[in-house]
Amino acid sequence: LFKVWFVICLTVLSGVSVSHAQTNTFPSSGNVGIGTGNPTAPLHVYGSQNSAVGILVSNIERMPDSQSYIFLNVQNDADTGSGLKLKCNSSGHLTLPYACALETTGTAKEFLVFAPGSAERMRITAAGKVGIGTTVPQYGLSLGQGTGLGSAIGWNDSGGTRRASILGSSTTDGFHIRTGTSDTDRLVVTATGNVGIGTASPTSKLHVAGGAKITGDLTVDGNIGAKYQDVAEWVRTPVRLAPGTVVVIDPVENNRVLPSSQSYDTRIAGVVSSQPGIILGEAGDDKAKVAHSGRVKVKADAQFGPISVGDLLVSSDTAGYAMRSTPIEMNGTPIHRPGTIVGKALEPLKEGQGEILVLLTLQ
Repeated sequence: LFKVWFVICLTVLSGVSVSHAQTNTFPSSGNVGIGTGNPTAPLHVYGSQNSAVGILVSNIERMPDSQSYIFLNVQNDADTGSGLKLKCNSSGHLTLPYACALETTGTAKEFLVFAPGSAERMRITAAGKVGIGTTVPQYGLSLGQGTGLGSAIGWNDSGGTRRASILGSSTTDGFHIRTGTSDTDRLVVTATGNVGIGTASPTSKLHVAGGAKITGDLTVDGNIGAKYQDVAEWVRTPVRLAPGTVVVIDPVENNRVLPSSQSYDTRIAGVVSSQPGIILGEAGDDKAKVAHSGRVKVKADAQFGPISVGDLLVSSDTAGYAMRSTPIEMNGTPIHRPGTIVGKALEPLKEGQGEILVLLTLQ
């Protein structure tokens, strides 16, 4: 082999052209032609237009990082541009740092295509835009609008189990942030700009389906709309109290309430609420939600007199229940005893015991 290359070198240096089968030439210009007798570059490889392989290099291991890369410019007679194709192996893989690539250039198109298995998967344009799943990337990185996880950026563990993804919609603007193997929506931004947390169909600019916790200040320039219509506080209590229970201030323990147990109690503190519109304070197992304003259901006892809409209510001798207030006369004027009023009845209760809606007006 050394002798062959030695003869070739001498021939090239002497300016003599050598040919093999009239296609492989070493002309005096120094250009080398394979498949052509008129090489126009230092190495010119010419094949038929439909050749499956122009240059085939097989059984290549990983190129050492210290070596330079080799760039080829292969001209096609059918196209004024130029291109390069690296053919993958039978499994569609190449050892890094190689890639399955196809480059075409011309006046209207310049891009690099990665097509493992002959199907295009990624494209890099001359402008530096990268498209995955799309042939027309519009951004620095564009993901094609596929269906399902086809248009997602995802994260999985070492075993391949899905852990999280950012998914674009295949038909509309917006995206979904999902977690878990079931791809459950955690945050959604719709085409109209609505943001949903815990819901895939937000109906306002911020729609939270579930509880929310804010550790800093909350400033609201508009109105606060609550489904339920009472304001309550978390207050300590020695026993668990059912919603609707009338409570009074505990005379023995500070900052604590008890169920009412006597009529016209001036220590009246409010009514236990089942689901306040606004609740203040910190929750606790030893606390109850005590409403002191707004509308709330109250346990009432009509055995002390039927209750009509508009009647003032006070505590009764039935523990935790309200009853109709009976005014007393002072100088001919009926007066309800101050400091005992729970609120005004918004519903009637003709007899027995039950729960009625009451407008709390503690006084």
